[in-house]
Amino acid sequence: MGLLKAKGAAAGAAGGLKALPKVGQAITSMPAKYGITPGFGAGAAQAAEGANRLGNLAAAAGRGIGRVTDYLGKRPEILGQGLMASAQARTGAANRELEREALAQREAQFQQTFKQSEDERQREMERQRRIAELLAPVFQRVAGGQG
Repeated sequence: MGLLKAKGAAAGAAGGLKALPKVGQAITSMPAKYGITPGFGAGAAQAAEGANRLGNLAAAAGRGIGRVTDYLGKRPEILGQGLMASAQARTGAANRELEREALAQREAQFQQTFKQSEDERQREMERQRRIAELLAPVFQRVAGGQG
């Protein structure tokens, strides 16, 4: 069996050369005229049907958009409220972003201040340790009665 099926082998043999299409005859009319069931070309018909459906869907969407536009033209307060809500949402998002940036800046400043105070505390402890080392012999003499 090939891509095209004959309805009957006897009908095809009886027709002989007379059953062949004439030069220039449309290929799309062949299956109906000569009793050939479409095999390979069936996908093209389905694609055309899908394109028609897509066109119908696009037209319906266009009509729907037209209806919404007409309705909003009659009731501009709805459009105004929508625009106001959108602006408030954007303002809120911008404010939250500013708050995040301010928080990050405060955290960075705190980290810097903490590091400075920690460094200063370490320097003070080192200073006190050196003083203790320098004064240790003096305290030992005083404590031992050598003073």
